[in-house]
Amino acid sequence: MQIDGLLHEYTGSVFLMGLTIYREAANQPTDGQVAVAHVIMTRAKHGGWEGENPYEVITKREQFSSITHLGDPMTVVFPKLIDRVFQRCLQIALEVYEGSLPNPVPGADHYCTAAVAAKTKWADETKFLKQIGAHRFYRLDGDPAAVKAA
Repeated sequence: MQIDGLLHEYTGSVFLMGLTIYREAANQPTDGQVAVAHVIMTRAKHGGWEGENPYEVITKREQFSSITHLGDPMTVVFPKLIDRVFQRCLQIALEVYEGSLPNPVPGADHYCTAAVAAKTKWADETKFLKQIGAHRFYRLDGDPAAVKAA
């Protein structure tokens, strides 16, 4: 990949990660925001149908409702760059992307709010890892017991 392709992937991925954190977890504890960013990175590292990089993972249809789900009111929310909360979300995205911010929920590859979990088929309680704020984190790809034991 040439430098302009790498730069596009880097800036696009970090910006979209920050926007996703802002839209889906701005009102959550910092650990929850960090965990959301790590879910994106976990999926990108896994590759396959979810995408090969954070940009592809985030823009995959129906994966992050605040980005791609028609009808989600957050899809039209664009924070100002001077918004301190958005700046913090971008900083978290950058640090997670660069690997300098530890994962508070290792192995998590999905999350949703507790209210959504009650009515979502994929939110299998045997795959539950941890709750942070209103978000419940899951490992659907693999054995969650292996993560908890590690």
